[in-house]
Amino acid sequence: ISKLRSLCNHPLFLLPSEEQEWRAAFGVTCDASPQDNPEQDDLQLALDNSDSSEDPDWIDNEDDGAMDNYNRMIRALPQDDGRKIEALSSKLQVLHCLLRRLRDGGHRVLLFCPWTSMLDLVQYTILRTDGMTCLRIDGNTSSNDRQRKIRKFQNSKKYFAFVLSTRCGHVGLTLTAADRVVLISPSWNPSDDDQAVARAYRIGQRRDVIAYRLVCSGTIEERIFQREVTKIGDSKV
Repeated sequence: ISKLRSLCNHPLFLLPSEEQEWRAAFGVTCDASPQDNPEQDDLQLALDNSDSSEDPDWIDNEDDGAMDNYNRMIRALPQDDGRKIEALSSKLQVLHCLLRRLRDGGHRVLLFCPWTSMLDLVQYTILRTDGMTCLRIDGNTSSNDRQRKIRKFQNSKKYFAFVLSTRCGHVGLTLTAADRVVLISPSWNPSDDDQAVARAYRIGQRRDVIAYRLVCSGTIEERIFQREVTKIGDSKV
């Protein structure tokens, strides 16, 4: 079931998580350094020079920490391949189109997903390629960093999106600076999704809040969403 859910997000999650497998699949030279490869992506250069204070706005440097192989590989993907990688996933294509419309409409967005690997993929193939500034909270974010990032998002319109893992960001946060919520993947527990939407739809919100659910039709995600609807109906009986 986990593999089927991963496939709904992007087929690359079915690849082995070994670094050489990924580099071969995406045409990255295994032992090339930034100096050897002038087309090395800006993200990798920023990671290699983490002391620099001039990183692009779409890089959230405060999220350094332990990452699994998938997350690490996604961060190392060539920037020029962002569009090609996006084209392999209908969900990423729809999400990119949606985010462009929301940005052009003056909205600010909360992006929720249970998997940090998918959040990485969204952040480094959509947000960075379109210059959409963002902050991020996941399991590697300390409590002090959480509060600091929340204040930054609430008090500054500089950031268009807040990227959050569902389990770490769906409770205890007030993010009323956003008026749009995107649930990238459905949860088995409908209360998780409801709590995620409630980060924006709460006391202090002055605008209408709209939530978008991305569900792949005819897949395991549709079955999960149907179970969500059934559970919500049963809870109201």
